Amino acid sequence: MNTNLKAKRVGNYVRKDGDHQGKTFYIYEINGPKDELEKFVKSPSQKKWPRKNKLTGAPQIHTMYMDPLRKENPLYEKQDGNYTLDKSETRDDLGVLSALRNEAPELVESFTNNLAERCWGTGKASSATGALILGTTPEGEVKPEADLGKVE
Repeated sequence: MNTNLKAKRVGNYVRKDGDHQGKTFYIYEINGPKDELEKFVKSPSQKKWPRKNKLTGAPQIHTMYMDPLRKENPLYEKQDGNYTLDKSETRDDLGVLSALRNEAPELVESFTNNLAERCWGTGKASSATGALILGTTPEGEVKPEADLGKVE
């Protein structure tokens, strides 16, 4: 079930012991309407592993998932009453990028620039970033090891 809760990535750490030792965990701080925050805090996983910002008391989720495109994700409530990050928008964007690489490589750079602007507001992606994605040199020459597929 969709909620009005948002999870903003605010930090990370490497687990030093126990399960998942050596793995990176990402800290997401949860914000939203007071009634939904109260329901979130009472969820089964939050009762089992309560996480809060020590300074502000804001509830948190610690997870090994890091959204590569967004610092803030919506949360949704699962059928078991727990909450998880909604990753559907990023999955959709990465799916489109993958399809473009296979079906219309000439559109990859334009889509990537648009995606970077939408996600990060960075302006046009640098030619170096475009080169990495397209398998070309910054000057636009195809790298010998690049596999762009058969383009006719």
